[in-house]
Amino acid sequence: MATIFIVLFFMLCSCVSFIGDSYSDESVEYIRKQQISDSDMPNDLMMLLPCLGKDSSDTLNSNEGRFLNHIYGIDTTRFNLIGKKVAFLPSRYDKISYFRNALIRHQQGSNYCIGTCTLFILNDKQKKECGGYDVVITFWRKIIYSYPQIKHELGCM
Repeated sequence: MATIFIVLFFMLCSCVSFIGDSYSDESVEYIRKQQISDSDMPNDLMMLLPCLGKDSSDTLNSNEGRFLNHIYGIDTTRFNLIGKKVAFLPSRYDKISYFRNALIRHQQGSNYCIGTCTLFILNDKQKKECGGYDVVITFWRKIIYSYPQIKHELGCM
């Protein structure tokens, strides 16, 4: 009986994680991309990975933006991460640790964008409230942040 429950639980969890790649409510639009294997990445982006996240700037350079646009499935005709100001949560992480982690996982043969990574696109009001950030990326979290949690983490007013 316990085995059946465990199997059903994991089946339900795997179904939930694939219900839509994007979600919108009155306050936050987020895009969540599940695991991406190396075979899904264009070669030119894979070759860039060791060069990404080399500075502590909150603003993504063109290569970092291109890489994140791809792994999060961003339609760049609607929104483009290149040049956007990004906050990484939990707050103990930053752009350097995010990309270092991606490189390590790649070198170990693991998927680098695991199901615990979520990208939030902030609207104009939220951007003003949260220090000018365009985007918030959370990682190493199985539960998706709500906007009030994002505000709290970032110390927004």
